[in-house]
Amino acid sequence: TDWAVWYLSRFWTESTTSSSASSNVPSSLDRREKRSPTNYKENDINPFINFCVYCALTSWFNAYAMVRTYSNSLETVLFVLSVVLVSPELLATATTTTTSEKVIDRNMRGASPRACLAFFLGGICSSIRFTCLAAYIPMGLVLSWLSYTTMTSKLSYLLEVCALFGFLGFLSTVILDRIMFGYWAIPVLGNFHFNVIQNNGSLYGTHPVHWYFTAGIPALTGMMLPILVYDLFCTTKWDSARRNLWIIVACYVIAHSGSAHKEFRFLLPVLPLFCILAGSRLRELAARLFPSQRNALLSIGAILNISVILYLGLVHQRGPVDVNRFILEATSSETSEGSEAQLYRIHYLMGCHSTPLMSHLHDPPVKFETWYLDCSPTCRADPAVDCESDAFSRNPGQFMEQSYFPCGDDTLNETCTATLDFSGPQKAFPDYIVCNGENLPEMKSSLDAMGMKEIGRFLNGINGIRFGKDLTIGRGNVARDEFTKMRLFQGSMVLSLDEIVLLLRQQNN
Repeated sequence: TDWAVWYLSRFWTESTTSSSASSNVPSSLDRREKRSPTNYKENDINPFINFCVYCALTSWFNAYAMVRTYSNSLETVLFVLSVVLVSPELLATATTTTTSEKVIDRNMRGASPRACLAFFLGGICSSIRFTCLAAYIPMGLVLSWLSYTTMTSKLSYLLEVCALFGFLGFLSTVILDRIMFGYWAIPVLGNFHFNVIQNNGSLYGTHPVHWYFTAGIPALTGMMLPILVYDLFCTTKWDSARRNLWIIVACYVIAHSGSAHKEFRFLLPVLPLFCILAGSRLRELAARLFPSQRNALLSIGAILNISVILYLGLVHQRGPVDVNRFILEATSSETSEGSEAQLYRIHYLMGCHSTPLMSHLHDPPVKFETWYLDCSPTCRADPAVDCESDAFSRNPGQFMEQSYFPCGDDTLNETCTATLDFSGPQKAFPDYIVCNGENLPEMKSSLDAMGMKEIGRFLNGINGIRFGKDLTIGRGNVARDEFTKMRLFQGSMVLSLDEIVLLLRQQNN
């Protein structure tokens, strides 16, 4: 996506340069640069493209989300490549030819092969996430409007290029699934049925209609937000490239706002467009500043964003990965070469989707039998069923007693637990238990009765900070004793740490 931002901004620069060259009237940016404090020329500052790439490279969300195995990441790549392919039409601001000449030329030549390939990729993208249609449909409408004048030609473009090649792209994935699975399958229909028809996405949290505008976009764009607000509301005259990008962004965000379940990552495909829009305005701002001021502004923005990237990439929610690596090392050291494969039972008593599980817990010939708290749509959709994750969150101590002590006492009863089915409502004692540090006090009596001993704590994040005596972020967590405190700068700064605890069952108890 960074390469795509570079390419798109380069083409936008070329179009703008061509427009300026064809006019004897200096642009507003040129006039501002002449009035700038240093009175430097345009060639003395970084070109337009550098500011767009700067926004992309320093975007905290781009670094945080694009490296993950989200379907949104693949959706973003396919969509941005499609925008790259149609960039000559989508981002063209002016040329030396007149509008009528452009229309006649395009009508004679027909649709560009690049446009056909772009919407072929759109068909592939829609087979992964059908929500990408919220970007491809407005892009197709904009391109048809820009390229042709007659309604017949516009409809022909929408049907013969957008729809036809989009269908062919979708069909190619269906054929690929047929080859790989051995039977006909259209997975995206299951996605549509689950999220739209059954509305099961709302089982995992809902937000108001305005959430993407009031929380999603501000979090996604970060320091680019003020620049984007200025670009959207303070621009007196828009060129066609800027207008086209905003149309696609607006349609995409508005369409997603209709869904009850919202997440930051759902807006990832339009982040590269935000970087281009913000970069164009950032260049204008830089042209008004002294070189020292410009360098300071860019340095502060990079430092702040990189700091967030480092925290999210190295600290935030790293506990589950670290604890699984620790378990692998511990079990590997207990298994000698040539010995029979051992079976280890691990219970993850944490919230919904708190661990990557088998992706980081795989070490043949050692075998692992895991149990994690159920929060599936089956239990969430049925009001009569109490999800294990919800029951545990309400009362960890009571959940432990009901799950591990069916005999009605808090003593280690091997005779009772040995006859239990591991998959039943009551669980046999595991070899390892993984839980959050905040739940440990309520679980302590049951853990002691099970013979579980703490063998490690793993940092999972920072849930509170106190500066001095008065300024506190996350006051409730800082005040709680169950969270480990880290004191810095002679106690003037206190960090409240969120930790994951690993416990091992002592066999001699």
